[in-house]
Amino acid sequence: MSTANSEHIFVFKADKYRKYIIIALIVLLFLLFGSLSISRYIAAESFMKAEELFNNAQAISEDILLEKSFAYQKTIRLLNRAISHNKYNADYYSFLSSLLYTVVDNQSLAELIMINNKDYFKSHKILDAAEWYQAEAILRNPANYLYYYKLAELYIKSGDTIKAEEQLKKSILFDPQNINLNLSLAKFYLDRGDSEEFKKYLKVAMGLDRLESKGKVSEKMNNFLIGIGQEGAVTE
Repeated sequence: MSTANSEHIFVFKADKYRKYIIIALIVLLFLLFGSLSISRYIAAESFMKAEELFNNAQAISEDILLEKSFAYQKTIRLLNRAISHNKYNADYYSFLSSLLYTVVDNQSLAELIMINNKDYFKSHKILDAAEWYQAEAILRNPANYLYYYKLAELYIKSGDTIKAEEQLKKSILFDPQNINLNLSLAKFYLDRGDSEEFKKYLKVAMGLDRLESKGKVSEKMNNFLIGIGQEGAVTE
């Protein structure tokens, strides 16, 4: 057989198989995207159920400890199911962190949750687990100021004021005109005894508040000042 004929047959076979290869690739892509869509649907459905169950769990009386514990544990399983089907959704991690934060002060409830869900958590301490999930949320969406704020709350709770300050300042970088963030920093520095920083952030918050309230001090601001015992705070 001549070289020309051999080349012709090779090209013919290549063209023939190219069609099947393209079809196979299309099918694979279809299956891949279909699988991703199904997985994300399962994740979203689990998350919605978790939100509903979490609200129900919060409404259960503290006196009914086991029932409250079971409701929280079911919520945790749903959230972890959502995470397993969509590891890139920051809200799932943040929500689970917030759930753990809500039970920190109830030692009996916290112990039940941690003991029965130890396979899910990196630490046996509920605050550490909450911090880990919130940090994971930031890794997945570093532009959401609320995640930094929530992590700061966790650090304040654990007594790590250095890390708390770092996260609060990161948070306000994303939204410096946010009244609540400025008030949070003012309260943080008041508690730490730093009067200069306290006045700095309170002044910004009150200025923004007056703009919103057309020159007046809003009820929210007034309640904040009363709450921290600074009704006559001078911010000029």
